[in-house]
Amino acid sequence: MATAAAQADAIIHLGFNNDFRHFFQAGAMDRRAISGTNKPLVVTYGTTGIRKHVETEHEVADTGLLKWLTPRKSEIVARQLMAQNINAFVVRLSPAVHGAGDKGFTRTVIERAKKSHRAEYFGLGTHAWSAVHRLDAAHLFYLVTMYGLEHPTTNERVFNAVAEESITTAAIARTISRKLNVPLKAKYNPLSFGDTAMLYLINCPTSSQLTRQILGWVPVQPDLLTDISSSRY
Repeated sequence: MATAAAQADAIIHLGFNNDFRHFFQAGAMDRRAISGTNKPLVVTYGTTGIRKHVETEHEVADTGLLKWLTPRKSEIVARQLMAQNINAFVVRLSPAVHGAGDKGFTRTVIERAKKSHRAEYFGLGTHAWSAVHRLDAAHLFYLVTMYGLEHPTTNERVFNAVAEESITTAAIARTISRKLNVPLKAKYNPLSFGDTAMLYLINCPTSSQLTRQILGWVPVQPDLLTDISSSRY
């Protein structure tokens, strides 16, 4: 990886082992993979968390107690590189990166609904995800990489890959219920979701206003609920 990075004009770090059973080990592996370079380095992170407000690009991820509890520390490492004047950037992906070939959180929730024969959400279903189509996200990674090549001394280094700012988990479950023709059910014990509990507790309404303004990024792909209703899922 280091040899390939040395030969590249820029590096995009996308890989992560989403094994929630061994999440801390996956986080440690991720930290080891991010190394310094004098070329643009685009590091991937997420907008996930437990927030009561809309997250913007200028907020620092994983501050306070959350800094120590979160296994994935990609943005923290990237900010350490920025402090060393390394040309690093962060793209924060929405929890729902959807579209054909999706193997992420949205697919996981749908597969759980298929197995349990019901579409579930936690509590009142007011927890909210942000969302982005994977093709729109790919375009954003390209724009950030080109921006890094053209603006090596910029102060704007964190961008949010968010096409839809806030979609409630109840709305997601309701769409899955209609798609699969299974009952809709609210559950009030997070432990009843098993090793996928964190997906139902995510609350991360997120803005991409600054990202769009600086990069001219305009998402054009179908929204999350339309995608769930399609034949792709």
